[in-house]
Amino acid sequence: MSKYIHMLLLFVLLLAMPVVFAQQDCCGGHEEEQPAVAAGDAYPLATCIVSGKKLEAMGKPVFYVHQGREMRFCSNDCLTKFKQSPKKYFVLLDSMIAKQQLPFYPLGVCFISGKKLGSMGEPFNYVHNNRLIRFCCSGCVAKFLKAAEKYLADLDKAVIRKQKATYPLDTCLVSGEKLGEMGEAIDFVYGNRLIRFCCKDCIKKFRTEPLKYLAKFSEPVKKNTSEDHKDHEDHEGHHH
Repeated sequence: MSKYIHMLLLFVLLLAMPVVFAQQDCCGGHEEEQPAVAAGDAYPLATCIVSGKKLEAMGKPVFYVHQGREMRFCSNDCLTKFKQSPKKYFVLLDSMIAKQQLPFYPLGVCFISGKKLGSMGEPFNYVHNNRLIRFCCSGCVAKFLKAAEKYLADLDKAVIRKQKATYPLDTCLVSGEKLGEMGEAIDFVYGNRLIRFCCKDCIKKFRTEPLKYLAKFSEPVKKNTSEDHKDHEDHEGHHH
Protein backbone atom coordinates (compact mmCIF):
# COMPACT_ATOMS: atom_id res chain seq x y z
CA MET A 1 0.00 0.00 0.00
CA SER A 2 2.85 2.33 0.95
CA LYS A 3 4.59 1.61 -2.39
CA TYR A 4 1.37 2.46 -4.26
CA ILE A 5 1.05 5.79 -2.42
CA HIS A 6 4.67 6.69 -3.26
CA MET A 7 4.12 5.95 -6.95
CA LEU A 8 0.92 8.00 -6.94
CA LEU A 9 2.69 10.97 -5.32
CA LEU A 10 5.53 10.75 -7.85
CA PHE A 11 3.02 10.73 -10.72
CA VAL A 12 1.24 13.81 -9.34
CA LEU A 13 4.58 15.59 -8.92
CA LEU A 14 5.58 14.88 -12.51
CA LEU A 15 2.29 16.28 -13.75
CA ALA A 16 2.80 19.46 -11.76
CA MET A 17 6.37 20.17 -12.92
CA PRO A 18 5.54 21.45 -16.46
CA VAL A 19 2.98 23.84 -14.95
CA VAL A 20 5.63 25.35 -12.65
CA PHE A 21 8.10 25.75 -15.52
CA ALA A 22 5.45 27.31 -17.74
CA GLN A 23 4.64 29.86 -15.03
CA GLN A 24 8.35 30.77 -14.70
CA ASP A 25 8.68 31.23 -18.46
CA CYS A 26 5.66 33.52 -18.78
CA CYS A 27 6.77 35.86 -16.00
CA GLY A 28 10.50 36.05 -16.70
CA GLY A 29 10.43 38.65 -19.47
CA HIS A 30 12.41 36.65 -22.06
CA GLU A 31 11.13 33.63 -23.95
CA GLU A 32 13.36 30.59 -24.43
CA GLU A 33 12.64 30.28 -28.13
CA GLN A 34 14.07 33.73 -28.84
CA PRO A 35 17.70 33.92 -29.99
CA ALA A 36 20.09 35.38 -27.42
CA VAL A 37 21.67 37.82 -29.86
CA ALA A 38 19.90 39.95 -32.43
CA ALA A 39 20.95 39.83 -36.06
CA GLY A 40 21.27 43.58 -36.58
CA ASP A 41 21.75 46.80 -34.63
CA ALA A 42 20.84 47.16 -30.97
CA TYR A 43 17.56 48.92 -30.20
CA PRO A 44 18.23 52.59 -31.09
CA LEU A 45 15.69 54.54 -29.03
CA ALA A 46 15.80 55.84 -25.44
CA THR A 47 12.04 55.28 -25.08
CA CYS A 48 9.65 52.32 -25.06
CA ILE A 49 7.82 52.11 -28.39
CA VAL A 50 4.60 51.04 -26.62
CA SER A 51 4.30 53.44 -23.66
CA GLY A 52 6.54 56.25 -24.86
CA LYS A 53 8.26 56.27 -21.46
CA LYS A 54 12.01 56.19 -20.85
CA LEU A 55 13.25 52.61 -20.97
CA GLU A 56 14.44 52.81 -17.35
CA ALA A 57 11.20 54.44 -16.11
CA MET A 58 10.01 51.25 -14.42
CA GLY A 59 13.32 49.61 -13.62
CA LYS A 60 15.59 47.55 -15.81
CA PRO A 61 14.48 47.49 -19.49
CA VAL A 62 12.98 44.28 -20.86
CA PHE A 63 14.91 42.86 -23.82
CA TYR A 64 13.17 40.88 -26.55
CA VAL A 65 14.19 39.63 -29.99
CA HIS A 66 11.47 39.52 -32.64
CA GLN A 67 12.43 37.72 -35.87
CA GLY A 68 16.10 38.58 -35.31
CA ARG A 69 15.41 42.20 -34.39
CA GLU A 70 16.28 43.53 -30.94
CA MET A 71 13.55 45.33 -29.03
CA ARG A 72 13.56 46.96 -25.59
CA PHE A 73 10.55 47.82 -23.43
CA CYS A 74 10.02 49.61 -20.12
CA SER A 75 7.97 46.72 -18.71
CA ASN A 76 6.66 43.22 -19.34
CA ASP A 77 3.17 44.71 -19.80
CA CYS A 78 4.46 46.67 -22.79
CA LEU A 79 6.09 43.56 -24.21
CA THR A 80 2.74 41.78 -23.96
CA LYS A 81 0.99 44.63 -25.79
CA PHE A 82 3.67 44.58 -28.49
CA LYS A 83 3.20 40.85 -29.08
CA GLN A 84 -0.52 41.39 -29.63
CA SER A 85 0.05 43.71 -32.61
CA PRO A 86 3.74 43.91 -33.59
CA LYS A 87 3.04 45.36 -37.06
CA LYS A 88 1.34 48.39 -35.52
CA TYR A 89 4.35 49.17 -33.35
CA PHE A 90 6.90 48.45 -36.08
CA VAL A 91 5.28 51.10 -38.30
CA LEU A 92 5.84 53.64 -35.53
CA LEU A 93 9.32 52.39 -34.69
CA ASP A 94 10.47 52.37 -38.32
CA SER A 95 9.32 55.95 -38.85
CA MET A 96 11.28 57.05 -35.79
CA ILE A 97 14.39 55.15 -36.88
CA ALA A 98 14.21 56.68 -40.37
CA LYS A 99 14.03 60.16 -38.88
CA GLN A 100 16.91 59.42 -36.50
CA GLN A 101 19.27 57.92 -39.10
CA LEU A 102 18.44 59.98 -42.19
CA PRO A 103 21.01 62.74 -41.45
CA PHE A 104 23.79 60.13 -41.47
CA TYR A 105 22.73 58.14 -44.53
CA PRO A 106 25.75 58.12 -46.87
CA LEU A 107 24.31 57.43 -50.33
CA GLY A 108 22.46 59.60 -52.82
CA VAL A 109 21.69 56.64 -55.06
CA CYS A 110 19.81 53.38 -54.68
CA PHE A 111 22.46 50.67 -54.29
CA ILE A 112 20.21 48.13 -56.01
CA SER A 113 19.28 49.99 -59.18
CA GLY A 114 22.01 52.63 -59.13
CA LYS A 115 19.40 55.31 -59.81
CA LYS A 116 19.52 58.66 -58.04
CA LEU A 117 17.28 58.78 -54.99
CA GLY A 118 14.28 60.94 -55.83
CA SER A 119 14.48 60.30 -59.57
CA MET A 120 11.45 58.01 -59.37
CA GLY A 121 9.49 59.99 -56.81
CA GLU A 122 9.96 60.05 -53.05
CA PRO A 123 12.71 57.56 -52.01
CA PHE A 124 11.46 54.43 -50.30
CA ASN A 125 12.73 54.20 -46.70
CA TYR A 126 13.06 50.65 -45.42
CA VAL A 127 14.25 49.56 -41.97
CA HIS A 128 16.05 46.23 -41.76
CA ASN A 129 16.96 45.01 -38.25
CA ASN A 130 16.92 48.58 -36.90
CA ARG A 131 18.96 49.94 -39.82
CA LEU A 132 17.68 52.47 -42.39
CA ILE A 133 18.19 51.60 -46.07
CA ARG A 134 16.93 53.88 -48.85
CA PHE A 135 15.74 52.66 -52.25
CA CYS A 136 14.52 54.36 -55.39
CA CYS A 137 11.31 52.34 -55.14
CA SER A 138 9.68 49.58 -53.10
CA GLY A 139 10.44 47.09 -55.88
CA CYS A 140 14.14 47.04 -54.91
CA VAL A 141 13.45 45.65 -51.44
CA ALA A 142 12.99 42.05 -52.61
CA LYS A 143 16.35 42.02 -54.36
CA PHE A 144 18.01 43.48 -51.28
CA LEU A 145 16.56 40.77 -49.03
CA LYS A 146 17.99 38.02 -51.24
CA ALA A 147 21.54 39.21 -50.43
CA ALA A 148 21.07 41.46 -47.41
CA GLU A 149 24.48 40.72 -45.84
CA LYS A 150 26.31 41.69 -49.03
CA TYR A 151 24.40 44.94 -49.45
CA LEU A 152 24.76 45.86 -45.77
CA ALA A 153 28.52 45.31 -46.04
CA ASP A 154 28.56 47.67 -49.04
CA LEU A 155 26.54 50.21 -47.03
CA ASP A 156 29.01 49.94 -44.13
CA LYS A 157 31.88 50.70 -46.51
CA ALA A 158 30.02 53.74 -47.84
CA VAL A 159 29.44 55.04 -44.29
CA ILE A 160 33.13 54.61 -43.42
CA ARG A 161 34.29 56.31 -46.63
CA LYS A 162 32.03 59.32 -46.07
CA GLN A 163 32.47 59.82 -42.33
CA LYS A 164 36.02 58.72 -41.51
CA ALA A 165 37.79 61.90 -42.62
CA THR A 166 35.60 64.05 -40.38
CA TYR A 167 35.32 61.64 -37.43
CA PRO A 168 35.34 63.94 -34.39
CA LEU A 169 37.10 61.78 -31.78
CA ASP A 170 40.67 60.53 -31.46
CA THR A 171 39.82 58.26 -28.52
CA CYS A 172 37.73 55.10 -28.16
CA LEU A 173 34.11 55.96 -27.38
CA VAL A 174 33.99 53.31 -24.64
CA SER A 175 37.40 52.98 -23.00
CA GLY A 176 38.74 56.49 -23.62
CA GLU A 177 41.97 54.97 -24.94
CA LYS A 178 43.79 56.86 -27.70
CA LEU A 179 42.87 55.28 -31.04
CA GLY A 180 45.84 53.52 -32.61
CA GLU A 181 47.83 53.04 -29.41
CA MET A 182 46.65 49.44 -29.03
CA GLY A 183 46.86 48.53 -32.69
CA GLU A 184 44.76 49.63 -35.62
CA ALA A 185 41.41 51.14 -34.62
CA ILE A 186 38.27 49.15 -35.47
CA ASP A 187 35.72 50.89 -37.69
CA PHE A 188 32.20 49.88 -36.71
CA VAL A 189 28.88 51.07 -38.15
CA TYR A 190 25.81 51.54 -35.96
CA GLY A 191 22.64 53.23 -37.19
CA ASN A 192 24.49 54.41 -40.31
CA ARG A 193 27.05 56.16 -38.11
CA LEU A 194 30.74 55.40 -37.97
CA ILE A 195 31.98 54.52 -34.47
CA ARG A 196 35.70 53.85 -33.89
CA PHE A 197 36.89 51.50 -31.16
CA CYS A 198 40.24 50.40 -29.81
CA CYS A 199 39.20 46.73 -29.64
CA LYS A 200 36.36 44.25 -30.11
CA ASP A 201 35.60 44.08 -26.39
CA CYS A 202 34.53 47.72 -26.49
CA ILE A 203 32.04 46.95 -29.27
CA LYS A 204 30.31 44.42 -27.00
CA LYS A 205 30.05 47.00 -24.22
CA PHE A 206 28.78 49.65 -26.64
CA ARG A 207 25.94 47.38 -27.83
CA THR A 208 24.54 47.10 -24.30
CA GLU A 209 24.05 50.89 -23.95
CA PRO A 210 24.57 52.51 -27.37
CA LEU A 211 22.78 55.77 -26.58
CA LYS A 212 24.88 56.34 -23.47
CA TYR A 213 28.08 56.21 -25.50
CA LEU A 214 26.71 58.06 -28.54
CA ALA A 215 25.93 60.97 -26.24
CA LYS A 216 29.68 61.52 -25.94
CA PHE A 217 29.71 62.86 -29.50
CA SER A 218 27.81 65.93 -28.34
CA GLU A 219 29.73 66.43 -25.11
CA PRO A 220 32.38 69.17 -24.92
CA VAL A 221 36.00 68.12 -24.53
CA LYS A 222 36.61 67.64 -20.81
CA LYS A 223 38.63 65.77 -18.27
CA ASN A 224 37.63 62.19 -17.53
CA THR A 225 34.46 61.90 -15.44
CA SER A 226 34.10 59.14 -12.84
CA GLU A 227 32.11 57.13 -15.43
CA ASP A 228 34.85 57.54 -18.04
CA HIS A 229 37.41 56.49 -15.43
CA LYS A 230 35.38 53.37 -14.61
CA ASP A 231 35.22 52.41 -18.32
CA HIS A 232 38.99 52.87 -18.51
CA GLU A 233 39.56 50.67 -15.44
CA ASP A 234 37.24 47.98 -16.82
CA HIS A 235 39.11 48.14 -20.10
CA GLU A 236 42.46 47.43 -18.45
CA GLY A 237 41.29 43.88 -17.87
CA HIS A 238 40.72 43.27 -21.61
CA HIS A 239 43.07 41.12 -23.64
CA HIS A 240 43.98 42.31 -27.13
